[in-house]
Order: sequence, then C-alpha cells, then structure tokens
Amino acid sequence: MNCNCGKSECPQALKSFRTGWVPRGFSPHNSSRTKILVVGKNPGHPLEGETSFYKNKKGEVLLSAREKWSIEWLKRLKNTNDNSLKYHKNLRRYLRYFLDLSAKLEQYDEYKPGTGENAIKKAVSFSNLFKCSTECEQEKIKDNSFGVCYEKYFIREIELIKPQIILALGNEVSKYLKRKQLSIPLVSIKHPSYFYKGADEVDILSSKKRELRTKLIRRG
Repeated sequence: MNCNCGKSECPQALKSFRTGWVPRGFSPHNSSRTKILVVGKNPGHPLEGETSFYKNKKGEVLLSAREKWSIEWLKRLKNTNDNSLKYHKNLRRYLRYFLDLSAKLEQYDEYKPGTGENAIKKAVSFSNLFKCSTECEQEKIKDNSFGVCYEKYFIREIELIKPQIILALGNEVSKYLKRKQLSIPLVSIKHPSYFYKGADEVDILSSKKRELRTKLIRRG
C-alpha cells in the first residue's frame, strides 16, 4: 500500500495518497496455512467511502487504516442488495464451494454473506497482480505494468506464504502467470465480476473444483 512508484514506472496506475487512491492488493490472512492464493488483475476502483479511510496516510498508519476498512467491508458484504459487491460475493460463493463449506454451488441469490468467512481466511490468501486502480476498470493491464508489480512484490508474496496452488481470476492474469511458468500449480476461472452462463456454471465450476482438489492432493 505504500508503494512509491511514479508515473514514469507505472503509467497506468491511478494513485494518489492525498485523495486515498492508494495501491491495494495483498491479504495474507494466514500465511502459514495458505492452500489457495487467489490472484486478481488489479483492485479496481475503491468502494464507496473506502478512500476516506486512506486519505493522507502512509506507513503503518495506512496499513492500520486498511485493517479498519476490512472490518467495515465485511459488514457491507452482508448487504445482499449492494451491486457494487458482486465480484466479492461471487468469489466467496465459488470459494465456499471449492472448500466444501457449502453442500452445493449456491446460486447468487442464495448466497449467505459472512458464512464460512473464518474458514476461508484459514485456507485462502488474496493478491492482485497489478496493485493500483486504473482510469477505466475494464482497461487491459499491459505486460510491463504487470511486470513491475510482479518483480517488486508478487515474487516476494509467493516466497512469504508458499501457497499450494494459485487460483487466477480472468484471462489476463492466467495468461501472464502461465508465461512465467511458476512451479506452483495454477487453476483459472472466469473473473467473478462476470457470471458464467446459468446452464454452464455448475458443470464448469464442478470441473474446476476437481482440478483444484487433484492439484492440492499432488502438492500435499
């Protein structure tokens, strides 16, 4: 969160410590037990009210503010009608299914916010390959932008938490990490901001669950 890379190094980054648009993207909930490292493209735009937690903060104060926001975010996750949380709810829905915290893949409108959150924290860490927001949330991240964060942060994250498997969210992340040929097995799913076609969702995610299980067993 305290990254000091400027525009010359990261021209795609939309970053301002003064206004609270700060780098975000690594949550090692329990680094000694990480089974799955979920890797997204980038943090997207801050949610409503999020920047107020970060404005004009740096160092340990900024990291402390991030922890306070995490508590607020979990409260908001319980609001099933908040469309801005679609990505977060979909991802949690998938993880609950992959980790056998739900008997079946819940439909989006069946999702019960907060259920299984502690179990997810014990098994899953989260990262973004590019740590900053961009001007347009749908903007494609260039390889050189990914590369700066990969070399400066992502490799170190892998060393710290030693995940058994990487779950890549979306094609951009999947393609980039496959080219890196990491020794850690990689499974890719559609970015949770977008739904699988209704009739295909269960079959696709059942297959992904089997793939995750197989690779986790081999690593175990």
